Amino acid sequence: MKKFNVFAGIENEDVQFEKNLEFPNYEEAMKYAELWAYEIYYMNPKLDILEIMRELDVTEDVATILFIKQMTESINYSVEEVVEGE
Repeated sequence: MKKFNVFAGIENEDVQFEKNLEFPNYEEAMKYAELWAYEIYYMNPKLDILEIMRELDVTEDVATILFIKQMTESINYSVEEVVEGE
């Protein structure tokens, strides 16, 4: 297992991070960071699906697509591997 620092957030807002999380590889660490960023967005979206439906006068299906598009454009995440000294 390798140690990684994981960063996740929404656009320019405060980015949250966790230190020294263990993952088998970089790809698994990135998957975790991406899911964490989505979770952060779900807790604090710009507009939720009902607000999108109301403001744009669209169906729930269209509002869901717009919500997902807005979410994927708004999240930021990254990881860095922790390299310990000898």
